[in-house]
Amino acid sequence: IRKVTVIPTLSLPQSIVARLAFDSELSPEENAEAMTLAAESIRTVSVTKAVRDAVVNGIRVECGEYIGLLEGDLVSTGATLSECLGYMEDIFSDAEFINLYYGADVDYKTAKETAGIISSLAPDGETELISGGQPLYDYLISLE
Repeated sequence: IRKVTVIPTLSLPQSIVARLAFDSELSPEENAEAMTLAAESIRTVSVTKAVRDAVVNGIRVECGEYIGLLEGDLVSTGATLSECLGYMEDIFSDAEFINLYYGADVDYKTAKETAGIISSLAPDGETELISGGQPLYDYLISLE
């Protein structure tokens, strides 16, 4: 029988940073604490397109618009990706490290342009572009 500790995470970026915090030199208890703290230090923004018209959290969304979610809650919409991200400027502005995971339906050139937009929203942050290959979400973005 093996003892297993589950690290609670709410997003893929939180899971990744928790895994990176693992240290084989530490005890299971020390690792659990370090990995949990690492996961809790990440805020996650997800960007996709709306599949139907709706009103969510008082925000009107039209089918085909970009939608931005912070920790799963709708916080912005926009006819263009730039517009959607621009409405989230306050979310990005204080981030020091930003990992931008682009999805399966996003090409590198477009992802690079998006990284430029995000860099302008977080001028003091360091943005890293990563091919995430995820379906459904054009972008998963971790903010530290």
